[in-house]
Order: sequence, then C-alpha cells, then structure tokens
Amino acid sequence: MSTKQVKQKAQAERPLQKGITDETFAELESIVGAENASRDDVICQAYTGRGYGREIYWYAGLSSRPAAIVLPKNTEEIQKIVQMCVRRRQPYCVGGAFWLIASSPRVMKNMVVVDTKRASKITIDEKNMYVVVEGAPIIAQLAAECYKRDLYYMVPGGGGQCAVIGNFHVQGQGIFCYRMNPWTERRCNGAEWVTPEGNLVTMGSLQNGEDSAYIGGDPGPELIGLIKGQIAWWGCMGITTKLSLKLYPFQPEGFVPEGIGTKTVVALPPRVRYQNYTLPTEEDLVESMSKISREQICGAMNRVPAFWRTIAKAKGRQAFWDLWDKMTYEEVENTHILRVLFIGYTSLKQLEYDVQVVDEIIVKEHGGTARRTRQTDEGTFLYANVTGMWSITGFYASAVVGSESARCTLANEFELADRIEEEPYKSIYLPEYHERPWYSPFDLGRALYTEFMQFPDSQKIDPQDRVNFDANLTASNIEWMEAVCVGTQMKHGFSGLFGNGILNSSQEIGPTKHNYHIWIERIHKEFDPMNLANPPSLRTIDALLNLAPWLLNEEYRQTQTRIANSGWKDE
Repeated sequence: MSTKQVKQKAQAERPLQKGITDETFAELESIVGAENASRDDVICQAYTGRGYGREIYWYAGLSSRPAAIVLPKNTEEIQKIVQMCVRRRQPYCVGGAFWLIASSPRVMKNMVVVDTKRASKITIDEKNMYVVVEGAPIIAQLAAECYKRDLYYMVPGGGGQCAVIGNFHVQGQGIFCYRMNPWTERRCNGAEWVTPEGNLVTMGSLQNGEDSAYIGGDPGPELIGLIKGQIAWWGCMGITTKLSLKLYPFQPEGFVPEGIGTKTVVALPPRVRYQNYTLPTEEDLVESMSKISREQICGAMNRVPAFWRTIAKAKGRQAFWDLWDKMTYEEVENTHILRVLFIGYTSLKQLEYDVQVVDEIIVKEHGGTARRTRQTDEGTFLYANVTGMWSITGFYASAVVGSESARCTLANEFELADRIEEEPYKSIYLPEYHERPWYSPFDLGRALYTEFMQFPDSQKIDPQDRVNFDANLTASNIEWMEAVCVGTQMKHGFSGLFGNGILNSSQEIGPTKHNYHIWIERIHKEFDPMNLANPPSLRTIDALLNLAPWLLNEEYRQTQTRIANSGWKDE
C-alpha cells in the first residue's frame, strides 16, 4: 500500500466534518464572550496541528482542522468550558503558544480548541525562588523576567516561543538541565488542574495558597505524577491551568542586545562566558565531558555538530547551502568540538577557577585546544534562533530525542549515524557526512541527553506539492522514524521521550518497557471514560500503523519480540 493509499484510506475511515452545533457554539460564546470564540475557517485552520511531527500528522492526512476556537480568561471559564463539553459530549483539547503542536486535533474533525493565552500570568517570588505561571506565557517572557532578578529557568531546545505550561508537559528539557533537575515534575512545587470531566484539583504546595508555593514535593509518589511523568499526555488529560515552578540562582547582570536583523545577538556579561574546545578524537570529547561533570563545575556543555557551525556562519538559507555543499566526510570525521558555558554564580573568581579546571582536563590531559569564541549569544538564553535551525530544508524531523546513561545514549546514536548512511535513507535526508548527533550531559553527568536530527526536503514530502511530492520518500521517512529509530532505541535501552503516542507508538514500544502503556490507558479511562479530551491522542500513531503495518519492518519486529521476552539488559 502506497502512502497515497494510506492517506486515502485514513480519510475514508475518519468521521465526516461535522463541526459543532449552533447551540454548543452559542454556549461557548456565553462563557467567554462572542469576541473570544470563533468558527471562522481561516482562524480554525491556523490551529491545525502541522508543526512538530507533521511528517506523520499533517502530511499523512491525520491532522484535522478544529471546529471552533475559544479563548477563556481564567480558570473559572476554562472549567465551565470543559464541563459544557462533557455535558454535550463535545471533544476538546487545550492549546496555547507552541503547546498546540503536541496537543492539536488529530483524526477527529469536530474538536474545540481551548487556547489559554488570555489567561496568561507570571508571578515571581524572588526571595523564595519560584514562579506561579497561569495560562500560556512563553518561555522567553519568563526567562526575561528571571534575568532581571538574578535568577534563571530552564530554556528548552524547542525555543523561547514555547508555552511554559505546555513545555512542562511536552518535554521541559534543555542544556541548563546539566545543573537543574532534568525531570520537570521534580522542578514543580504545585499545580492546578481541570480534570477531563471538569473538576478542579489543586496539587502540591499550591493547596496552601500561592504564598506557600515554594515547597517541593516529598519523596515518593504524589498527585502531580497524574499529569506529568517524564513525558505527558499530549492534551488528553484535561487542562493544567496553573503551575508553581522552581527558579534557580544565576548572576546579577543582564544581557545587552547588539546588531540588527539577522545579526542580532546579546553581549554576554562578565560572569557568563562561552569557550569552544577542539578535541583530538570523539573518545577524548566524551571522556573530557565526563571528567568535567565529576568536578561539578560550569553551567552547561554540549557537543557541537558540523551543521550547527555552518548555520552559525551562514546568514541565510542559500548561504548555508553554499557552505554545506563544500563539507566533506573527512572534515566531519576529524572535527570534535565541545562547547562549555561558564557561569560565575558566586563571583568572577569562581568562573575563572572553573576555566582553569576545564583547561587542565581538556588541554593538558586530552591534548585539546581552546578555539577563538565570540562572547555573544543568539540561542542559549532565549533560544530566539532555534526555529531557524529547524528549517534548513524547510522541514524538521528529529526522530530520536531523550536521555539515558552515556553508554546507552552513545551506542544508540552512533548506530543510527551508521544506519542513515544506508539507502534509501541516505538519499532522502540532508547529507550529514556521517556526523555524530549533538549530546549534552544532564544532572551533572548522571544522564546524557541527545537529539538525532534528520532534514528531508519539505517539497518532496508534502502531498499538496503536486510537482515535487514523492510518495516513496514519505513512506521511507515514516519507516525510518517508526521502525529503524524505534527499533534501535529498544535494542540499546535508550529512553526516547516521544514513545507514548506523539511520534512513536506506545503500544509498540510498551512491551519492551514493562508495558507502561497499559497503565496509561487505565488511568486515562478512569478520568476520561467518554474519551472527550483530545481523542485519539496517545493512539494516533497506532491508527497510522494499523493502516500501514508494513512500515514496521521485520528487523524491528524481531527486536521487539526478543527484548520483550528477555529484557534489553541481556542484549
């Protein structure tokens, strides 16, 4: 079955566009006001999920335009909307800022999107170092307010445009997790949650009011685990309306903007410094990173892949390709760069001490050299440029994202770097010249985070491009993500973050991970028995794979069966 046939079959089996009744829409208007509700086709189309993962949802025909959009101004209105949807059996999902990419409507065509941006509010307790976030303020807003107060917060790789609450649910990780706890539920002091059936639940220290919201959770299970584990529910478990999140001490001076247009950067203050180092081999880079982590110094560090360096040099897409076409396998194979972020949390003297220790490890012990490094930033502290990094080919498909031990992470990513050199995958993605993916230590080296990025040609993978679309390329891309990447993760025991229904099937991965998907389904049925909160989220990939089971190749199935029966530790 071709990808075109898969799409046609999926569209044939989906319910027809029904929209919502006039009575339902009128009740929505009565809750939020007529100016804050819309059924306009153009406005609704803007909320269609075609961002991260669109190679599966949008291009495979699984994304659907919502039937209506509502923008409540507070928790009371959000709760009324959910209660009305339950009473009328009206499917709904939450969205706000970049959150919508994960929680957007799929398959169902009569969904109501509850956009929480009107309810946005940020309240920072500087003395006790926590923030209470409501609605959908974005990461860049929170970060900017933190920097004014000698504080900082985890800025995710997804960019400063992500909603704080949405990113808490979707992933909530970035290179600052070298020092901050990488798992967002452990950075959360409390939450306010409208359940899928419309009840209001307050968790953690928010039960005692916002003035007491600085206390973290106790050891062991707690209610916050219902709405967030390592990864979350993709909008299918009600709506989180408020969070109390921990903030972290930083340094007192702010960032000064410089330049205009594409050359805009911020100058780093004296107690913030970047230093790039070149190492002789990949093994030296990994070992240096491990030794620095054991010393518990620096603010963050990461491996720098070749195409990042090329993006930094280029100031436009054509300029990138002019440089990238000159890249060679030899240059990539012999270049090993570690980028270290130094932060003088206590003083400039402390920063200089960290630099001395790192130089001792990298330069003297491993024969590395310090590279000339500009003391400006356009990515780390606000991640303003991150969406441009994703658009080299007009399309981004990061198939493997997550963290595990260094052994599991590197074994998984290095094997995938070998596999992507095989056909048909080599021909459909941006040539990476056998580049190793970027990775960064989390939790002072106890875990290693990575993202393995692939960039197919957006014109060839878009079914609506009648001139350039290639159905075989689209099928090979999905096979790469669902069979090759997932099978390799299972083989090496790598904990990918997107294995619970957003990009990879929880039903397929579950048997290799203690059948966690069964518990997810039990909890969801308990809280949402009518399945109204963003159906069929958590099973969307299964819907696609049921239509095209050939996407999961024999190698994948053998790996799954072997690990499910023996456990990956026996591999």
